[in-house]
Amino acid sequence: MYAHRHAITSEAELSGLRVLPVAIDARHVPFKLTGFRTLFAGLHHFRPADAQTIIRDVVEQRQGIGMFEATQRRPLVMLLMIIPTLTMFLVTPFIRPFHWSRLALTYVVPLLPLFTLFNGIVSCFRTYTPAELRAFVSTLQADYAWGIGEIPIPGGPLPVIYLISYPKVATDTP
Repeated sequence: MYAHRHAITSEAELSGLRVLPVAIDARHVPFKLTGFRTLFAGLHHFRPADAQTIIRDVVEQRQGIGMFEATQRRPLVMLLMIIPTLTMFLVTPFIRPFHWSRLALTYVVPLLPLFTLFNGIVSCFRTYTPAELRAFVSTLQADYAWGIGEIPIPGGPLPVIYLISYPKVATDTP
């Protein structure tokens, strides 16, 4: 997963945000990059050992993290993957920059919609359940607050799976 450097740099200039336009390995974030980390719809791209390494790195560096996944291993979610696939047929002519090959691979030989559907279904199968996320953190330090579960999205058909964690603040009590 690589970000588009030019787009990030341009957006940062417009918004006044500071960015580091280099690839960062989520499993081993440099110590100088402190702050709350987020991972939206990305954890399922990592094997279990790598997902655990991401979480362990957060704990070792005493940072917080929020991970959110909209896909799930449920038949309804897999069935809903047809929506972006069908949407491709409507929006493809309007995607810029225009390429004839995109039209051909959408309408003549519909490989792009099929790949999109396949990718969506595979993502569903690879998404970690809250129970699996709890198992990932079960051996880590107890001085961390963990929130793991599913949260309903108003108006949405299914909940989002989340893992939110941050270091507990030590209190000095006599």
